Amino acid sequence: MITMPTVRQVWRNPEKRPLWRRVLAIHDPVIYEITDTPGYVYTAWIDGKPVDLFLPCGFRSDGATSPPFSWTLGFRPDGVLAIGGYFHDFYYRNGFLLDADGKRVFVGRGKAFGDRLLAKITAEISGVHAPGKIAHATLALCGWPAWWGGKKYRDKAAVNPDYVELHGDYGD
Repeated sequence: MITMPTVRQVWRNPEKRPLWRRVLAIHDPVIYEITDTPGYVYTAWIDGKPVDLFLPCGFRSDGATSPPFSWTLGFRPDGVLAIGGYFHDFYYRNGFLLDADGKRVFVGRGKAFGDRLLAKITAEISGVHAPGKIAHATLALCGWPAWWGGKKYRDKAAVNPDYVELHGDYGD
C-alpha cells in the first residue's frame, strides 16, 4: 500500500498578478504544498535499485498538470499521477532529486530523465503502464516550456550546493 503525501491547497496571491491573469484564474491549476514534517518519502526503483526519494515540507507543485477533460480518463492531477508529478516537478525545478538523507541524487540527468521518472513512479503506484506512458509521451512533446521555465532555478542550484527551490513560480 502506498502512503500519499499530506498536502494542502495553496492559492496564488492575486494582488501580485496582472488583471488579465486574475480574470482567467478559474483556469489556474490547483497548487499543492507538502505538509508532512520533515517531508514525504517514497521508495522508487531507479536504475534497478530502490531509492528513498524525499520531498521537503513546503514543496509546492501542481501535481501532474492535466486538462479537466482528461480527468474522466484517469489523468487527475491528484490521482494516480500525483506522486510521480510531485517528484517530476521537483526534478524539473531543481535538476536533481533528494534522497531520504537530504543528499542530491540523479543530478543533471536532463529533461528525459524527469519525464521517465513520472512514468516509472506512476506505473509502480498503479500497477499499469498506460497512464504513465501517455503522460510521458505528452511531456516529451509538450513539457519544454516547463523545463525551460525551471532553468533559472536549476542554474541557482548548480552554483549553490545548499540551494533547493521549493515554491518555484507558485510564489510565497
